[in-house]
Amino acid sequence: MASDRRPAPVTVGMVARTSRVIDASALQGAVQAVLAGNPMARARMRTGLFGRRWWFPDVADDILLTSTEGADEPDLWAAFAALCSQPFDLTSSPPLRVLHIRLPAGDAVALAAHHVALDGLSVAMLLQAILERCASDGATELESSTVHGRMRATTRPRRPEPGHTETNPAGVIHASRPTRRLLPDLSALWQTTPSRVAVSTGRGMPGRGGRRGMPADRWGPGYGVHCDAVPVPKPGRPVAGGATVTINDLLLAAAQMAVERWNTMAGQATRQLRVRMPISLRQRGEESAIGNHTGEALITTGPSDRRDPATLLAVVCGQTAASKAGGPPPGTGDAVGGVARLPAPVRHALLRLAVTAARPVLMPTTSMTNLGRLSDRFSDQMITSLHFAAFAGPPQGLVIAAVGYGDELHLTFCYHRDLFDPTAASCFAQLFRAALDELTRQAAL
Repeated sequence: MASDRRPAPVTVGMVARTSRVIDASALQGAVQAVLAGNPMARARMRTGLFGRRWWFPDVADDILLTSTEGADEPDLWAAFAALCSQPFDLTSSPPLRVLHIRLPAGDAVALAAHHVALDGLSVAMLLQAILERCASDGATELESSTVHGRMRATTRPRRPEPGHTETNPAGVIHASRPTRRLLPDLSALWQTTPSRVAVSTGRGMPGRGGRRGMPADRWGPGYGVHCDAVPVPKPGRPVAGGATVTINDLLLAAAQMAVERWNTMAGQATRQLRVRMPISLRQRGEESAIGNHTGEALITTGPSDRRDPATLLAVVCGQTAASKAGGPPPGTGDAVGGVARLPAPVRHALLRLAVTAARPVLMPTTSMTNLGRLSDRFSDQMITSLHFAAFAGPPQGLVIAAVGYGDELHLTFCYHRDLFDPTAASCFAQLFRAALDELTRQAAL
């Protein structure tokens, strides 16, 4: 219920840049072969009198495979964000999409999946298996951008021409009134962007929320991504309480500090700040399970916690250690009680209403997700960069995703366009990097 919003599907994905050419027909065969052994990646949803149930077709012959060409890296990220922004109809199509894009420096392959079916580690496992299968087929050249069979292909999207722009003298873009009304006690991250952004002098996008004055042909609804790479931080010393500062702790603390500074630049005070941290619920020996095995924890800090980097690290480190040691969270079925025994149409209507009302209260604005080091999984695939992504609509409009690959930490800032535009996302990423550097130095003291 929480994931089923057509304007903002909850999606996860991964992009692998390679230094080689990948044949489209070989990729198609690899996708079909891999999905044949992973039923959840080709599943469908059936809605009946007794509720929603998964069912699993015997073959995966209608996966959406988009094969296209790009001139530079922004083309890749634009195509990937568009793929993740498209709504899913799980009753008629599987929860997985594949993107293949030809770039001058080497091809890229990306997966986008509905999060109700797959989690980040599952997407990484599927992408690894698909690339390995492509390599074993020995295909190196792509003769045409057309993909054969029942898999569908698209042509390269036209990049919009930049229109006439002027600088907003106030340097502020305001979010929509409904957003401000529903989030009175959360971070001012939703209310202003303190960067100097380009705005159109022409007609904007009425009804899109928060983008008054932005040219509709350039920044449409949906998601955007901003990618970065930093050296892998070194885990720090133990803090008060005996817990050791991990890379994940540094990332979470940097997210908290970046939001604090972002709001300060906008002249807004930040009160209690919650950052969502996904937790893998896989048990030992279940690393190969494909599906959604993700729980979550909320890392919460107050203004006094964020005044000093050492204090912030201690607070975050203590909460993450307690969350990981606490075991799986209670099942959502325990919370709905007698509602589960109602007829499916009545149950769905009541739950959808409850989710809509509770989302602004229970869902924090920001999430920090870290898949860890994936160098060993993709060591033989000639991968030049690897980026994980996760997207959600308001109120959670920003997800910072991290993957360790080689000696770098690849960061992806995944945002909803009701929150950020590309200029604002780049500005926030700079604040995050500066905060991460400062906290890494503090942890080493």
